[in-house]
Amino acid sequence: MGRWIWILVCLLALGPLAGRITMMHHAVDGSSNATLLAGGSIFMGVAVLVVVVLIAVAAAGIGARFVDATTGCLAGASIFGWAAWSSGQVDAVLRMKGGGALWVLCIESLLLGLAVIAVVVVSVIVQPSTEVQRARHKNRPFIPADFGDLARIQALRLDAPAQIAIAAGAAIVLGAANAFFFASEFHHGQGVAAAMFAAVFGVGVARILVPKCPVVVPVAGLVVLAVVVFVVAGVMHGSKVMEAIASGGYVRFARPAPLDWAAGLCLGIPMGRAFGDSFGPKEHVASSSSPAGV
Repeated sequence: MGRWIWILVCLLALGPLAGRITMMHHAVDGSSNATLLAGGSIFMGVAVLVVVVLIAVAAAGIGARFVDATTGCLAGASIFGWAAWSSGQVDAVLRMKGGGALWVLCIESLLLGLAVIAVVVVSVIVQPSTEVQRARHKNRPFIPADFGDLARIQALRLDAPAQIAIAAGAAIVLGAANAFFFASEFHHGQGVAAAMFAAVFGVGVARILVPKCPVVVPVAGLVVLAVVVFVVAGVMHGSKVMEAIASGGYVRFARPAPLDWAAGLCLGIPMGRAFGDSFGPKEHVASSSSPAGV
C-alpha cells in the first residue's frame, strides 16, 4: 500500500467519519460552538473524544505498519484535522461558557496531547524494520531517518536529564514563539498552522541540539505547551476573558483549540524530524550498480 493511498483514505473516508462523530457533540444551545469537552454534555464529549482518538491511533498504526512512521503521523493529522474543523473555535466556546471553560480546555489539551504521543509511539513501534525500509529505498541516495526508533525510546533514561531538558525546553520555547506568531485569529486554519510550525521548529531544533533524542521527547514538551497556554490565559484574563477577546488582547498562543494543536502537531512532527535530521550525518546506501562496499 502506498503512502498517499492511505492518506487519501483518511482524508476522504475516516476523517469525515471522525468529523461527523465530533459534530454529534453540541453546545448547550444546540449549536456547533463546542469542543470535545467544553459543550452541552460532558459524558457525550468524553465518548466522542474516545472514539475520535481511537480512530486516529488506529489510522496511524495502519499507515505506519504498511508504509512508515511519517505516514502514521499524517494519517493521525487527517483525523484530528477533520474533527477540529467540525468543532467550535475557542472564542465561540468562551462566549458560550465563560472564562471557566479555559480550565476544561486545559484538560482537553492534555488528553489530546497524550493521544498525539500515542500516535507517535504507535507509529514508531509498528513501522517496518530498518531492513525493509532500506530495501524500499535502495534506489535513493539516502535512507530516510526514523523518528528515534523503538530502541532509542526504550534506552531513554532519566540519567540524562540535561539532554531531555534541552530537547523539551527548546520545543516549548520555539513552539510558543511560532504559536504566538501564526495564531493571530481564532480560526481553525490559523490554529492548525500555528501548531504545525510549532512542531516543525520545536522538533527540528530539538533534534539539532540533541541528535540522538527520540522525537517523543520534544513532542512531550509541545504537549506541555498546549496545556500551559490555557493556564496562562486563565491566569491573565480570569473573569475578564470576554473583554480580552473583544479588545483583541486575548493571549495569542492560546487561540488554537485543543484539536487544532493535535492536528497541527501530527502534521508538523514529520517535517520537524526531517528538518532537524537534515543537519546531521546521512546514511549512504549503495545502489545495485555500485561495487560492494562503495
